Order: sequence, then C-alpha cells, then structure tokens
Amino acid sequence: MVKAIHYDSLDNRHRKIKLYLKDGTVDKGIFLGFDPIEDNDEGDGFILDVDGDTTVGRLITEDRVERVEFL
Repeated sequence: MVKAIHYDSLDNRHRKIKLYLKDGTVDKGIFLGFDPIEDNDEGDGFILDVDGDTTVGRLITEDRVERVEFL
C-alpha cells in the first residue's frame, strides 16, 4: 500500500509527479505536500496543484493510489 507521508520531503516538494490510480487512470501534477486525515476528514493523501497553480491544492487520497512516480 502506498503511504503518502513517505513521499513528503523537501526534495520532493514542487516536483512533477505521476500517480497511477487503482481505477487504471493516471493523475499528473506538481506535488505540494502531504495532507493527513486529521486535516481533511477524507484520508491521508497527496496534495497536487490545480491546473498549474501551486497556491491552490487538490487532494488525492492514498487509498486510491497504486504507484507513485516523480518526474
């Protein structure tokens, strides 16, 4: 199982990321950080940019992610 917190480091922040989801789709974006369940009530997850805007983030919960690749 993928754990989002394992990818949360200063070296990975603001890098391009590909998340291969369990439903067979791929989500790409800029990795902004880790978001714990205590903060969002949905689950631990990855915060990615919204259409290239790094001042706004969107949550991809780790339970949906099969594999992670930094570009």
